[in-house]
Amino acid sequence: MPQALGKESKLFFRALNKALKKPAPQRITTSLPGALENDFYSVKLEDFESNTRILIRKRKKAGYKALVWKGEQSGNEETLTERDIDPATFNLKIEHYYQGYKFDYTAPGKFLLMDFVRWHKIVKYRDRINQSLYNKNA
Repeated sequence: MPQALGKESKLFFRALNKALKKPAPQRITTSLPGALENDFYSVKLEDFESNTRILIRKRKKAGYKALVWKGEQSGNEETLTERDIDPATFNLKIEHYYQGYKFDYTAPGKFLLMDFVRWHKIVKYRDRINQSLYNKNA
């Protein structure tokens, strides 16, 4: 697959690489108390036309270590280069697991902005304030 050029492509790979600085473990704990220690990203790509799904595990010098499902095949481990991943073809989904919360992003720009402002920490702080106000009124 040819790589798309332009600002969208750069933003796409910037978001992908940012998320892969904290890759998801093999098993994701979503129940308490284990989920309180979560702070990682799960990165998925999907192309509906070719029925291809990709779970990107980590960034390597040679490219991206990933599990790739094509059609009904089971996931095969592959190393993909940026040329293999066309941002114009694949839909990006970044899931941020943070201390019992899960944040979903499908737009690279929104992910980068929310990461920059530390949206996950704002939401957690807001919820703690709301809970303490509720406790005072109850």
